[in-house]
Amino acid sequence: ADGVTLEQLAEQLTEAMELEIRSQPGFRAASVHIARDDSYVLNYAQWDNTESVEAVVAKLQAGEMPELAEAFSMSSPEFHPYDVESVTVAEE
Repeated sequence: ADGVTLEQLAEQLTEAMELEIRSQPGFRAASVHIARDDSYVLNYAQWDNTESVEAVVAKLQAGEMPELAEAFSMSSPEFHPYDVESVTVAEE
């Protein structure tokens, strides 16, 4: 949104994750990223299943997640669900 910095949006998303999302059934983890070219904020969230995400969307639409709603009002969110195909971790 006009006048909103990517840092402000990232801060609002982080607050929403900590205050509203982290306690939701099926939630596993989330990380908030700011693109180095200052073009996007990415909220990468991991969930157990689609039903858990749909339950949060229903709560958001019912007005039960004001912090997340505030973050969405500061941006133009796009949703792109993925299935994990593989994970690679650093050698010890």
